[in-house]
Amino acid sequence: MHLRLTRFHRVAGAAHAVALSGDGEHLLIGAEQGLRLVDRRGNVKYRLGHHGAAFNAVALSPDLAAGLAMERAGRLFRLKFERSESEPGGGLMRVAAVGIWEQRDDLYSLDFAPAAGEGGLIALGHHALGLTALDACGQLLWRLGPREGLGAPRRTWHAAISGDGQTVYATALGGPDSDRQAEIVAIDAAVGKPVCSIRVPGRVTLLTSLPAPLGVAAVILDNEPDGACYRLVGFDAALQAVAWTLSAPAGTAITALASAPGQSVLIAGTNAGELWRVGALSVAFAESGHIAAGLANGRVAYLESTIED
Repeated sequence: MHLRLTRFHRVAGAAHAVALSGDGEHLLIGAEQGLRLVDRRGNVKYRLGHHGAAFNAVALSPDLAAGLAMERAGRLFRLKFERSESEPGGGLMRVAAVGIWEQRDDLYSLDFAPAAGEGGLIALGHHALGLTALDACGQLLWRLGPREGLGAPRRTWHAAISGDGQTVYATALGGPDSDRQAEIVAIDAAVGKPVCSIRVPGRVTLLTSLPAPLGVAAVILDNEPDGACYRLVGFDAALQAVAWTLSAPAGTAITALASAPGQSVLIAGTNAGELWRVGALSVAFAESGHIAAGLANGRVAYLESTIED
């Protein structure tokens, strides 16, 4: 697969998170100063966010039936889209945003499996409280964290849902004062019970799920005497073994990670852009093969896949 940069979309402040519809025609952008939905040509269809509210995670169902937007300060919004036949190109005309969850704790990560279970599955990673699992309407399913005996206190949590919606992979991101071991846990999504785990050297900074028989990929930061070193590591579904490891070049940080729907393909964004095409804060991969990458300078890169003879 070859990628061709087709355009940049400008937003206010850093683009922390991006999500693409399955056909690659619509892009949801969470930025330092609000949320916006744009089409592939950059036309803004919807805005949300007042008084500089920062959105640091977003999600879209492939068919654009629903979306989620996470405000850093602790609020989660569900987005409902209605198409208008009267609008040129049949684009979106109305978007309704409803707050479905609020917690007095910073939210860090968000993953969404709209087809999981009977009502979908949302996994939230908090700054200190651990993990929260909700259905698609915001009803609490279960919690896990230090209060329930999982992980250390005062850690930021990251979660990723497996493709079949049956497992939530999670880790407590280590701080500068943490030990040199990180633990990745596989949780039964139906009941919120940890079923297996693996300890790895270094600090985990990002997670994303992988198709079976693999389970999850993690970005691991090692602080070596000669400087920080980033590794991208894939694990099997049962967290019994390392499937593969890819080390980033010296001085290159892996800052974003996304898996292609139903494919054994990962797109990684770096602080320099020299390893994975685009230096990015956030990456989204559509079923159509389109890719979006949010940048720290307030631009969002939109790329299309091409086939060369």
